[in-house]
Amino acid sequence: MEGHFEGMLDRDQRTAKLRFYENSTEFIIKNKGFLENLSIKTMPKPVSHSAFPRRTSSYSSYFTSKKGHIWSSIQRLKRFLIFGAYLTLIAVPTSLAAPLSMFHPNEVPKWINPCGKEVASSISTKSSDSEIFQAIIMQAHTTRDLAADIKDEFVKHNFKAPVNTAAFDNIELEKMEEWLPKLPKKYSQSVPQETLKALEFDEALLDIYKILQTSAVSMEQLVWEKQNSPIHQDLVSVEQNLKNLLCEIHEMIRYRNLVVTDVDRSIMTEEARNVNTSDGTIRNWIIYREFMNSLEYTSELFTYFSKAPKVES
Repeated sequence: MEGHFEGMLDRDQRTAKLRFYENSTEFIIKNKGFLENLSIKTMPKPVSHSAFPRRTSSYSSYFTSKKGHIWSSIQRLKRFLIFGAYLTLIAVPTSLAAPLSMFHPNEVPKWINPCGKEVASSISTKSSDSEIFQAIIMQAHTTRDLAADIKDEFVKHNFKAPVNTAAFDNIELEKMEEWLPKLPKKYSQSVPQETLKALEFDEALLDIYKILQTSAVSMEQLVWEKQNSPIHQDLVSVEQNLKNLLCEIHEMIRYRNLVVTDVDRSIMTEEARNVNTSDGTIRNWIIYREFMNSLEYTSELFTYFSKAPKVES
């Protein structure tokens, strides 16, 4: 059959007579071998389009270049937007943090009239000079001990690490701390007896009141700056005890009919308040150290005068 079919193909197609099958399935089954052989011999091989060089029109080149430029611009815009968003995330917290120079409270300072508006002198309830002195000494000790108790925590949060505080005890006052009072002793050291003997009580009383008021100015600044610190409440407690100490001394000043010249906030300059982080760290420690030093001096001063010959009123 295959030979007959091949012969039919070789003949003139006008004279060839083909047998028609009832259906195509029968034809395929009977001529399966021939068809497979025919497909192998006559099937054209696939040809790669790369074998034929194509000409690129000027319009096609322009369109391709335009697409590349647009895509490149989109990528640059995307990188710019991402970078801008990153800068925004960094800049927002900084812009929200108020600089130190913006600290301008309007309320009356705590160290002015520390006993309150309606002053009911407690001096009259004390029957002797000894009791008057003891009330001041007790409050000075309480404030000093509380400040000393949180010293290590203050240093740790101020320097952002637990450190040996003794390494900082001898840091001298720098230019921006010139407004702090100069005491006749260093922190953790005693006042020379010769210095105490040379003091006149009323003058020393007004002087120590001014020293503690100046300490209150610096402590107010620390309390404000550390309002988000874990030690904030401790500093608030220390500040309140300092106010109580000022109240006790102020009552003695009134009792002795002395005139007070109050310390103003402006004693701490904008330069001293508005400092960078590294300078602020040292400044904060100097402030706190000199505050504790002033409490030590207060305790020694009133202890000395409480044991000295009777102070004339």
